[in-house]
Amino acid sequence: MDTCAICLDEIKDNHIIKTLSCNHKFHFVCFKNMVNQKNGNFFINCPLCRHMNMNCKKPTLNDKDNIRLLSHSALSQGIKCNCSTVKGTRCKNKALLLNYGKCYSHNTNILKEKHYHLMSKWLYHIFQTDYSYLSKIHLIDFGKKIIIEKFNELTGIEDILYYLYCYYNYTNQSYMDGIFIHYNLQEPPKNWVKYCVNNKVVL
Repeated sequence: MDTCAICLDEIKDNHIIKTLSCNHKFHFVCFKNMVNQKNGNFFINCPLCRHMNMNCKKPTLNDKDNIRLLSHSALSQGIKCNCSTVKGTRCKNKALLLNYGKCYSHNTNILKEKHYHLMSKWLYHIFQTDYSYLSKIHLIDFGKKIIIEKFNELTGIEDILYYLYCYYNYTNQSYMDGIFIHYNLQEPPKNWVKYCVNNKVVL
């Protein structure tokens, strides 16, 4: 039985694991936490042999699970929506994936089943870049909104990158703050961005 060198617990058959390019194995959630602490980049050094990881493959064949596994662990545990009802009590609905910690009632612009495949590709692409964590959070949200609004026009993440590069070249700016206004998209909540950046999570 292998042991995860990050958390020191056993790696069991029913655990989702990450095998680095050096062949050392870890719990995927432990790998994710280590990646997030290293600015959200999959190309980390193995904690055992210090060789740089080159394996960026998704952990499962299920696109929704792949998004969930790279997101805040609380989403897998059924965390409640962070909004309040009209009566002032905490909303009892579950928060949805990449929905600012909100349920459908409090934010209806959600990912649907048909979006998961492209969103999973986009998310795992972002974690291979060297952008700052702040830029990554903006890019994840930007990609989500482009996928939802222009889904029928998209064939792959290169089409999302097209919108990104058009923005860069049109505005001559390399930071992400203005991209939502540029494409007439709703800006992500500032408190959500701050929470994700400060805690190094995707919610």
